[in-house]
Amino acid sequence: MEEQMRVVCPDNKDLAEFMWKKRQEMAERPKGLSENIEITLHKAYSNVCNSKTPIRTLKEFSQIKYVKPHMGGFGFSGKCSFYFLDLGVE
Repeated sequence: MEEQMRVVCPDNKDLAEFMWKKRQEMAERPKGLSENIEITLHKAYSNVCNSKTPIRTLKEFSQIKYVKPHMGGFGFSGKCSFYFLDLGVE
């Protein structure tokens, strides 16, 4: 398994960690992840890690390249909504 990436903006560390753990959980499911989904999730994770600006809202998260609206089906949109709500951000 590959290692976690360095997060450029310290404010994005928790979000990047959340995405990393979620991706691992999804890969451990019986069906696992298709290669295309794995690549998309990795690119989205990589872009969050490399972002120089803080990602504080779900809207900002959705503007990250490779973060797709259909990721809600994988738990990202819903879980990230809770992630941002837990931070007190809407």
